[in-house]
Amino acid sequence: MILIDTQKEEFTKLKDIRIFEKLDNEQRYNGDLLVIGLGGMGSQVVCDMKGMLMGEITPDDNIQYLMVDSDIPAMENMIEASRDGIGLNATEIISIYRPNLENLLVKGIKENPVHPNLANWMREDFPQINIDTDGAKGNRQIGRLMFSNAYEDMRVLLFDKLEEAHTRSKSGKLDIIIVSGVAGGTSGGILTDLTYNIRAYIRSKKWNDVRVGACLLMPDVLYSKREIVSNPDLLANLNANGYATLKEVDYYMRLTSKDKDERYIFESTTHKLTIRENIFDACLLISGKKDEQGYIPDGVIYSDVAYFLTKLASVKHVGQGGDGEKGKLLRDVFFDMDDRGYYKIINESDYKIPIKQIENICEYEIFAEAYKKLHELSEDDPQAKESRQKVFGELDAFLTGKPGDEIKLSVNGIIPIKQFEKPVYKMIKKNQDGLRENMGRQLTSMKDRIPIMIKSLKNHVLDTLNAELEWFMQKKGPYAVMDIIGCGGIGSSEKDRGMISDIDRLSGLMKQYQPTGEYSRIIESIKDIVAKRFFTFPSAKRETENGYYDACIKECLTLQRNMLIEGMSDQDMFGDITRFLRAKAERLEELYAQFNEDLKNAVEDLAANGKRITGFLLKDAKQQEYLPSDYITQDRVDELYKGIVKLLADNESNIDNGRIVPVKQEMERVYKNILIGVGMYAPEKMISVAFADKRPTLAELNMMFVSPTNETRAEIMDRAAKAFVETKRDKDGLLSEEDAKTYAQMEKKVQDYGAEIERMEAMSAMEAQLNKPTSSPITEKPMNGKSTADEKPKTGRASDAYRTGMLTALRSNFHQVSDVLREGVDADGGYLVPEEYDSRLIQTLSEENIMRKLGHTITTSGEHKINIAATAPAAAWIEEGGALSFGDATFAQILLDAHKLHVAIKVTEELLYDNAFKLEDYILTEFGKALANAEEDAFLNGTGVGQPLGLFAETGGGHVAETLTAALKSDDLITLIHALKRPYRKSASFIMNDKTIAQIRKLKDNNGAYIWQPSYQAGEPDRILGYTVHTSAYAPENAIAFGDYSYYNIGDRGTRSFKQLNELFAGNGMIGFVAKERVDGKLILPEAVQILKLKTE
Repeated sequence: MILIDTQKEEFTKLKDIRIFEKLDNEQRYNGDLLVIGLGGMGSQVVCDMKGMLMGEITPDDNIQYLMVDSDIPAMENMIEASRDGIGLNATEIISIYRPNLENLLVKGIKENPVHPNLANWMREDFPQINIDTDGAKGNRQIGRLMFSNAYEDMRVLLFDKLEEAHTRSKSGKLDIIIVSGVAGGTSGGILTDLTYNIRAYIRSKKWNDVRVGACLLMPDVLYSKREIVSNPDLLANLNANGYATLKEVDYYMRLTSKDKDERYIFESTTHKLTIRENIFDACLLISGKKDEQGYIPDGVIYSDVAYFLTKLASVKHVGQGGDGEKGKLLRDVFFDMDDRGYYKIINESDYKIPIKQIENICEYEIFAEAYKKLHELSEDDPQAKESRQKVFGELDAFLTGKPGDEIKLSVNGIIPIKQFEKPVYKMIKKNQDGLRENMGRQLTSMKDRIPIMIKSLKNHVLDTLNAELEWFMQKKGPYAVMDIIGCGGIGSSEKDRGMISDIDRLSGLMKQYQPTGEYSRIIESIKDIVAKRFFTFPSAKRETENGYYDACIKECLTLQRNMLIEGMSDQDMFGDITRFLRAKAERLEELYAQFNEDLKNAVEDLAANGKRITGFLLKDAKQQEYLPSDYITQDRVDELYKGIVKLLADNESNIDNGRIVPVKQEMERVYKNILIGVGMYAPEKMISVAFADKRPTLAELNMMFVSPTNETRAEIMDRAAKAFVETKRDKDGLLSEEDAKTYAQMEKKVQDYGAEIERMEAMSAMEAQLNKPTSSPITEKPMNGKSTADEKPKTGRASDAYRTGMLTALRSNFHQVSDVLREGVDADGGYLVPEEYDSRLIQTLSEENIMRKLGHTITTSGEHKINIAATAPAAAWIEEGGALSFGDATFAQILLDAHKLHVAIKVTEELLYDNAFKLEDYILTEFGKALANAEEDAFLNGTGVGQPLGLFAETGGGHVAETLTAALKSDDLITLIHALKRPYRKSASFIMNDKTIAQIRKLKDNNGAYIWQPSYQAGEPDRILGYTVHTSAYAPENAIAFGDYSYYNIGDRGTRSFKQLNELFAGNGMIGFVAKERVDGKLILPEAVQILKLKTE
């Protein structure tokens, strides 16, 4: 179930309710109401409601409260608060927690110690979760299990509460409203079971005037809680629970309308109920709210919902009745069901721009194209040609055949020719072959069967015809059926064509057919020759035998063809088929002509009315078009076309019998799917199209709305807001108070695009600013290298003197080496890199090397050992007073060693001695890139021998999840993602070669959408199925890695050093420099990275 802004009106029945009306003084409250809160959220709303009505109602008002929960501490706090008059008391609380839950799942649900039927719906492999006193902890299955476990005694308390509320009702009426969050473990898990138990009890007591409604709080009510939105796993579980609960509720909201005799079944240890009723008579959906600061705290939402429920408990009328009478009670409006749907929301004021009218205009643009296609079926349509060939091809081949040709008709009774054996010459000469006599007997028998055969043939043609027409009806609609039939004057056919012309042609062939006795004459001629002459040569005898046999066969086939054609003519077979087709076409035209015209007129009228209204309200618009210039594609036209065809085909019987056709629901479904492509901010985007100087494309329109600030969008929306104001001024040139408020809202909405992004950016900038020192102290006097009194002097490789000395040494080819460099000599005679240079090198390494960004870097002075758990601890149950047993936990060690990496570069002597040349920048950049490339190759592909062990190494690298034997598919990537255990998926990403990206960018999901999600914002990575993608030229082309690479540890040993090469390049007038580092890398947990091996070409 999706609720979007443009569908609000469809789901709300409360838009005309004025909540702040005064209550009647004579009778303030409309009692006989039981409000039940489930779980933490629902219970808090009920508690708030009780507090609002405290001191306002009396026992005679019969407004009752009940809380059902599993969180013992929360219920104890509620009871404690009730002593101060601000909570629910012990008689208003039912707990579903029972102490036996702690051991319930030790041996699995099937071997639970309570009862075999405790939870038949639960999976046998459900994990052994420890169930404690603090609730279901967001697990719906645990919540439902707790309800089933407590059912036998808690049902008594629940039904006693129902009895009490109903008994106190003086009118015999009772309304029950269940308040529940949809994202909680307890509330989401027990909502359906508890409600249907209430329904079943009401039915058993034969209470006729009891209504059951619900008030469901959506997951986003909790989005104001930082601990939820900052935890991706918790947020995902919250939304998953909400989706599952809503899907379950939506299914049972329309249980009685389903075709099958479906029922709700609840089974406990000793009770079982089966019921066929909709779960609720009314259902109110409450979403979270946002303002310029973000989501409003959930406590405010609870209070707002509680306040609304107090109005349902009040004698509050809505609107006016006839003859000045008061309108309906608000609670009756809440429970009333009309064509707006099963759900309701509390409507809030929104823009007073004609969104529905704009939608009607947009819908008609696409409808007009689809409607045109509905009435056009080309005579050259390949599917139509194929269908006509399938129906009439066999008859066409038969009627265009010649006397004596083989007969291929789908009818029983045709004489099989292969049964006849060729007679020998001797028997032919003696006139004793018997071939013609045998054929004659079968032909005589066939002649008697001809009427039945022709009728069977006609039925076969009609059956094939019906099947083809039904296919066209389902795929292309009734007008396509009329066109393929082709009756002149019906549908788009001015003269006969299509199947009608096919039948006319076949009928003409039948009439042109001329029977022949040619083969009978040939037979007689052969017999005369054989009687007068005696052939002695074997070849002459064979020719006689063959000629005689062939002539007899041809004669038999000719006589069969003569009888069949004569039978077709006698029974007027083609006339019957023609009459059938004409009747079919006439019926379809009679059936659909008016309906189709009404549908077209309704859509046109809505669009025309929309244009009148928008033309007035938005008179300064640049164009009366609201969709992007490239939005009406053939795919969208086809989608609407299919929707209209489905509407017409599925409702043939309803139209024929004058029953109601659900036009509105079906068209809205199709329209929603089509217009959803506009994306977020659809109303504002449509307005932008109208007020843009040039009608934008969809891509241009989306670009206006992807960033927090966009000058084009702001200008267009400002123009639209001003146009709205101009149409709302009264004769004095002033805006009414209400319209002024609407304009203010519009102006604010224009400014609020991207407010969330801007707010987060501002917060980050402010936090960074606050983290800065209030002033920047001077640490050195100019050029003297001395520190201030407040700062300790830098020594060794960190000092400026060491850095200056290194640069001087580099430029002098290490002939001028200051004393300060002596403390930086390494074992190989090189000089350690100054600390500032080393930092810049590391920064270059990180920028050029993806593994240094993703992995975990450790600086070591020697071999570094990393301990990892080799076995997991196991828990064991012991008897009271029993001895404790201790398992031996074992640990493995990963050793980070140090492998030497040397990189050399060359510099000309001229540049070396040229002070204008930024030698240090050049050296650091070139060394950084070279080291980064070598490192990345080793971190990904290294063998571990004399180099780091790579991520893709066959041994010691990531775990190979699967090796493909076929081409890569999107499903393979989904399998790879879920091969990685859930804890690692939180920080997981892909690593692959650029060439692999080219394959993946072409993959689509089952809905035809590309799984590749390119980034449209600077700094935002590309994604596949929601996960970041990193590419490396060194990643193997036949593998993809997915995992948490923080488990790849990089050990930097000691410090990098420089060394000069004096003689190696002396002949070229160049000086060589070598940078050296010692580094190692290993994946410490192979299960943290999963590898997908691709099929090699």
